[in-house]
Amino acid sequence: MKSPVVSRYRSGGSKQFEFAVDAELIVFGTTCADASVTLSGEPIAVRPDGSFTVRLQLPDRRQVIPVVADSSDGIESRTFVLAVERNTKVMEPVIRETEV
Repeated sequence: MKSPVVSRYRSGGSKQFEFAVDAELIVFGTTCADASVTLSGEPIAVRPDGSFTVRLQLPDRRQVIPVVADSSDGIESRTFVLAVERNTKVMEPVIRETEV
């Protein structure tokens, strides 16, 4: 987790209760083994079977991610545009009374 949302609160004792959450986006697909693929303009590796996988950070904002495959002869190009949005909200802690 590169930049998790972290919440730290003191519980009933002096010990701090920590909780962290993060998210990633995995983009995967298939094409011809000799095609070239870019994601947001950056080349990505295509495996010998034509499959590809990329893991991306998923920051708190909207992202538009174009994925383009070009045929090896340069005649054909295909594009997918992914639009994703992450909105993380840290809720207030729930602290219960403990019986003595």
